[in-house]
Amino acid sequence: MSVKQVMESSTTITSDECIYTWKIKNYRLLKSKVGEKIESPQFGVGSDNKKYFNLELYPAGVNKEYAGYLSLFLKPVINSINIPDKLVCKYTLSAINDKKVVQKVPDHHDFATTGFVGRGRVQFFELKDIDELISLENTVTIQCELEIFKDYESSLDSEIIYSKDVTMDRMKFDFSFLCEKLSDVKLIVEEQEIPAHKIVLSAASPVFKAMFTHDMLENQSNTVEIADIPHTNLTEMLRYIYTGEIEIKEAGSIIELLEVADKYQVDCLKTKCAKILGTDLSTENAIDILVAAHKYKVKNLEDEAIKFITTHIESLSNSEDIKEIDDPDLWANLMQSVVKSQKNQRIEASTKVTSDKCIYTWTIENYHLIKLNVGEKIESPQFGVGSDDKKYFLLRLYPAGRDAESAEYISLFLAPVIDSTNKPDKLVCRWTLSAINDKEVVQKDTTHYDFASDKDLRGYGSSKFYKLKNIDKLISSENTVTIQCELEVVKEFESSLKLYNINIANQINNKISLDSLFLNQEFSDVKLITSDENDIPAHKNILALASPVFRAMFTHDMLENKSHFVEITDTPYNVLVEMLRFIYTGDIVSTKVDIVLEILAVADKYQVDSLKIKCGKVLCDALTTDNAVKILMAAHKHQAKYLEDEAIKFITTQTQLLSNSEKMKKIDDPDIWVNLTQSILKSQKNSS
Repeated sequence: MSVKQVMESSTTITSDECIYTWKIKNYRLLKSKVGEKIESPQFGVGSDNKKYFNLELYPAGVNKEYAGYLSLFLKPVINSINIPDKLVCKYTLSAINDKKVVQKVPDHHDFATTGFVGRGRVQFFELKDIDELISLENTVTIQCELEIFKDYESSLDSEIIYSKDVTMDRMKFDFSFLCEKLSDVKLIVEEQEIPAHKIVLSAASPVFKAMFTHDMLENQSNTVEIADIPHTNLTEMLRYIYTGEIEIKEAGSIIELLEVADKYQVDCLKTKCAKILGTDLSTENAIDILVAAHKYKVKNLEDEAIKFITTHIESLSNSEDIKEIDDPDLWANLMQSVVKSQKNQRIEASTKVTSDKCIYTWTIENYHLIKLNVGEKIESPQFGVGSDDKKYFLLRLYPAGRDAESAEYISLFLAPVIDSTNKPDKLVCRWTLSAINDKEVVQKDTTHYDFASDKDLRGYGSSKFYKLKNIDKLISSENTVTIQCELEVVKEFESSLKLYNINIANQINNKISLDSLFLNQEFSDVKLITSDENDIPAHKNILALASPVFRAMFTHDMLENKSHFVEITDTPYNVLVEMLRFIYTGDIVSTKVDIVLEILAVADKYQVDSLKIKCGKVLCDALTTDNAVKILMAAHKHQAKYLEDEAIKFITTQTQLLSNSEKMKKIDDPDIWVNLTQSILKSQKNSS
């Protein structure tokens, strides 16, 4: 028998990755001119030889040619004494509103070839659609998914393959697909017959080979009944076996085909399905693909799915789909990937447009006495806005209109009071001028303007603010006109990283001391029988006051109320005594973790919430890498939220524990995994 040596080599381009999110708050306060930009905080990518970048945003366009667009660029921050020869980056710039991507621009570029200037899109987003970009919180969110290529890693694999296998692998049987000619077996599925050929099926599938080479019913009858696979899926498997192709494209159908390929051990079809699914990964199907890849042991696909989910873990961790992962091994693999991804940073920054605000009310008394001509004005007293570097303004009112064109209106303007020797470069303001009569707003006008864009820094407002024919609606019964100005003066940009802190109040309830009655036969009217057949004297009123469960027993026509005995078959004496100690004295004596966990369970069963909190406090103080997983699972099971949060917080900080797959595999509840994943994401943001 001849043999053939098959060699495969691979060259991997290694890279550092980062997902950087930049939030620009109070976006509508911006009043930028064409060519004016704002810059994000710098962010670093990689661990060794870190590279730094920032984003440049031109809210009104980078130049006059692109004045109708928002322009966006990624720019490397280069040290002039250490200029790299290459800086090859693959990146995607996205605009996101309420978790929905409204614009997305990918690029691949070597910044060293263009002098390390910023690169992106001059026509990133049309300004006429700007409302689609700005969130309800007046925030614009830009995300940059950045990959920086580092170096090359090569490997060579060789394998000896028998020539008959190579030949069979390359053979095509297109002419025989679904063809009756030379068919020697029928596959019966959903009451339909599919003609096939034993030799072809045997060559492709060890399962079929076993059927047709042993004394099995299928070999004798020349029919194979297949009860658990749909007709379409079986047909697709046969199409691949005979032609090497498949026609279905939808991810859900490919996953079903993967199941069939696994059942019949058609490994090359499993590889084909994995390749298709690996290129079709999305936030909608990634969880399903991961679960299928793990179930059918397609390691490469499982790795790709985990990598994809890790990259998009922030959005997926909030979805119901992630709870479909019910295999602890899979959760452990995913968690280790998320932890390792801390090297490939996820950074979140915000740039906030800060401002000073003021509400100024101007009341003009004896308004009917005013007799002014067109163009004549009255001015309010000056008012200042802000604490440091206060800005001064006044209101100008033209009772008969500012000019002939506005002669039938009241004209109203806001004007800055500027020292001619110290004119600002920018004075961006957003304000609302309102006319108010008897606390009711009868007219309202909102404006956004940079006073510095007018070289004379004149007033700006509405020449046709209010019609004179309706003047009586404006003047109050006391013959006054009230004008209110809600003014916001933009100051500067403040950049920061988002930090998360957990502050939980100590909710331990103060209790009335009943120490003298604890374990005391005096006045006892009920006995609690424990699982180890000990009896404990107690008092119905006290138990009913502490526990809704006991209250129900003693206030309804139940056996426990009639017999004055309560059998508690699932709790030993030492644990039940500790619950009673707390009910009577407000304290527990035992601090052993295992005992306190049992006390937590009985406190949850009898709904003694204050005892649950007490146990939570004791267990929080006792958290170690040896018991943290056990405490977390108990806290979740018994709905001790504070304890669960603290246990998750502790585990998140313990990289050694997170890397211990055996310990982490003990977590068998998807909800816990989701909460733990979200905590790790938050800790990554904080460390960034």
